[in-house]
Amino acid sequence: MSRATPNGPRPSFAGGEIVFYPDRVELCGVDICSGRRSKSRRILLELLSKKREGGEFVAYGGDELENAGQRMGVMREAVGWIRDARDRIEESLRAASISCEGKDVILSGGPGYRFADSLTVRYVGQPASADVDETPSEADEPPVEVRDDLSDGPAAERRAWILQRLASGERLQAPAVAKQLKCSVKTAQRDLAALKNAGRIEYVGDPRKGTYQLCQPPKADG
Repeated sequence: MSRATPNGPRPSFAGGEIVFYPDRVELCGVDICSGRRSKSRRILLELLSKKREGGEFVAYGGDELENAGQRMGVMREAVGWIRDARDRIEESLRAASISCEGKDVILSGGPGYRFADSLTVRYVGQPASADVDETPSEADEPPVEVRDDLSDGPAAERRAWILQRLASGERLQAPAVAKQLKCSVKTAQRDLAALKNAGRIEYVGDPRKGTYQLCQPPKADG
């Protein structure tokens, strides 16, 4: 952590420990989330505390963060949700004479919203937030509005790319499609759902490790 100095430039935030207690969340020993009105902030912090198998904090695009929040009962736009959390963090730490800006704790840009690598996370008196598998199950994907029209401009180009890759023998999942096409996971899910609804592709394999592939033609009788 960094303590404020009477004079001179503000020192950069050197990181610290975020501790999740059943009734509050502390950063560097300072309460940054507690009380009945902090439920949505607590959910956001718990989402940001998740790590991938490689040990890095999960990074969320705006749509991904909103979808994750909706699955946990929070209906908020990502930008405002992040801003409120940053403001609370900055105010709490400033009151404790710790020089830190909210954006030093919750990063944005690049891969998305995420905790700074200088932070460590610990859970006390409750289970730790589960790490995130690199290949989420199809059942975990949020509901999307399926559009059967496969010829609507950019969507047609994305879906043609999906079909072309699948025709080459590649297996795909929504996060990989989003990364390759530089779109949100929600958009990739919508494209895959539309193709599946149209009978062009199917989801096969384990609910968590399975992938999409082209629909197999029916076998001839005899």
